[in-house]
This record gives sequence, structure tokens and C-alpha cells, in this order.
Amino acid sequence: MAGSCSHQKQSLTIAIIGKTGTGRSSTGNSILGEDYFETSSSTSTTQCVLAASRWARRGETLVQVVDHQPLLGCGEEDVNIDELALLMTECPEGFNALVIVLAYGDRFTDEDEKCVVAVERVFGEQCLRNNGIIVFTNGEDFDSYDDDDGDDDDDNAAFLKWCKRQSGPVKQLFEKCLYRIVLFSNLEKKEQSVSRFFKIVSNIKERYTDDIFQVCFAAYQQLLEENNLVYLKANIRKKIDLLAYDVCQFVDKLSARNSMDIIMNTDKVNIDFEKIDLSINDLLNEIEEQIQKNCALKELKYKVQKIKNEIEETKGKMPNILKWTKFKKNLLVSTPVVNAVAVAISVKVTRNWKEQFKNVVQAFVD
Repeated sequence: MAGSCSHQKQSLTIAIIGKTGTGRSSTGNSILGEDYFETSSSTSTTQCVLAASRWARRGETLVQVVDHQPLLGCGEEDVNIDELALLMTECPEGFNALVIVLAYGDRFTDEDEKCVVAVERVFGEQCLRNNGIIVFTNGEDFDSYDDDDGDDDDDNAAFLKWCKRQSGPVKQLFEKCLYRIVLFSNLEKKEQSVSRFFKIVSNIKERYTDDIFQVCFAAYQQLLEENNLVYLKANIRKKIDLLAYDVCQFVDKLSARNSMDIIMNTDKVNIDFEKIDLSINDLLNEIEEQIQKNCALKELKYKVQKIKNEIEETKGKMPNILKWTKFKKNLLVSTPVVNAVAVAISVKVTRNWKEQFKNVVQAFVD
């Protein structure tokens, strides 16, 4: 156990994330002190690779750098949350610092904001506060920056003053990371930048562990499931309301027609009913399919069963209704008495039909 503790004290794990073209890989190489990661001056990439991990010695300290694939770097519009979570597979014991790489001179865009939101969703909102570091590359471009307080001998101190003058989302990111910001230069001041970076890392008190990750990611997945459930319920309710509206419209049109008209147009009425019947069955099948996929939707099962029972009861009476209407249609002769009987039967049967539809509608609305 003592050896294990000693190893933990003498090792650091640095996870690096950022968009394509910000200089993630070159930052990793600077931290390791060797060119382990492939770099490219291109701002676009034709191939996306998974997270890469490399080890090196920096004095007496073993340093692991995990270079995650570019966020939003392969033509995606949104950060792939599951892929970002895979970063932990390269550092199962967690990491000391999560480095967000930005390029000095580039505008902080909506895509950058998406990356920050994704990080907080996957690793928790406290990750940036406890372990977040921002590295700005292209530090050599800042050398020509006309700072009002030009008497400052420390370029990074001058850069921090520039950072504190920023506003909007990028300022919020700076604040979340407690202004742990380092300006990396590829020129003669590279070692100064790296030394400053390791000093910031050494002041981070808590290591981000896999246990913290499991809790945060489980909470995110739970939130995602709850949001999906809300969406599914809202979508189903919308379809139920629209179907109930169609049924009510059908009943109202049916009520406006006299019984003799219904008798003479039995086939058309039957087709209209079959359309409604088909829509109801389609919706029921969709609801039951969703229940199979998401057990949290089981609360809808009673409602679904109630609707189904009402429909089955209505459908069960439909053959007799259709048989009556066909019988009445064939019974239409010139005898006034027979006509009167047929109309009387038609009125009774039509009322029963309408009553069954009202029960179905009520089942939807309840």
C-alpha cells in the first residue's frame, strides 16, 4: 500500500480536450516534453481518432497526458456525450487536471459554449471549478498586444489582466475555472509556459476520480431519461388530443346527418369509421411500444388499457350496427309502415353508436 501511495504522489494525469485546430496535440507534447502526439496545422480533419494516452517523465514525476479526439471536429453539430465520457477509459484512476485548449486570437463561439456545457454534463459542474485549467495556444501572438499596463514584466500576468477584462460566455468559463489560465507559446518562452502550467496543477488539491465520474454521469443519464420521458408523454398527449378531436368531429358530423341519410350511405360511414379505428389502433400500438422501451412509462398502462377496452367494446358492437344498417337499406320499399320501422330502428342504432363514440372520447380526455 505504501508503494501505491508513493506512486500516486509522483504521478500526474492530464486530460486535454478542445476543438480541432486549437492546438490540443501540441499542448500535450509541450506538457510531456516530447513530440508524442501527431500535430497538424490544418483547421479541419478528415479522420477522427479515439483518445490517445502517452506517458513521460518530468523530473521525478510520471506524467500521463490523455489527448481526447476533437470536440466538434469531425463535422458534428453537437458534442457526442458518450464519446466524451470514453475519456475516462484512458485514465481509469481519474485525472488531476482537465485542460480546455483555446487558440488565442479566435473568437469564443457557440461551438465553444457547447463544449463547455458537454463537459459539465459528463463530468459534473464542479469539475471545472476543482480541476479545470484553460490553456491558450498561439501565445507568441500576444507578445505584440498593446497592454495599457505595459510595465508588467510577466507576460502571463499581463495576459491574466486581459482575461479579466473579457465578458460574456468566455468570462463565465474563466470564472468557472477560477482563472487558472496559462498562455502557451511555441517560441522561446515555451518552457516558462510549461513550468507555470505545472505550478498551477500542483496547487489543485483534489484528483477527479472515477467514483466522482460515475456519480455525475449517472445523474446526467437520469436527467436525460427524465427529459425524454417528459417529451414522450407530451408527444403522446398531443396525439391523444388530436385523435380525440378527430373522433369528436366524426361524431358531430354523424349527429348532423339524419338517420335515412346514414342508411343510404352505410358504406361511406363504414369507411370513415375504419379510418378512425385505424388511427386509434396505430396510437395504441405506439404507446405500448414506448412502454416496452421505457419502464417509466408504465403509469400509462392503465390509461392505455382503458382506451383499448372502450375501443374493443365499440368495435364489438359495430358488426351488429352495420348489419342493421344494411338490413334497413334493403328494407327500404314503398310501404310507409316498413319505412317508419326502418327509420325507428336506425335512430336507435345510431344513438347507440354515438354513445359508444362518446365513451371512447371520454377515455381519451380523462
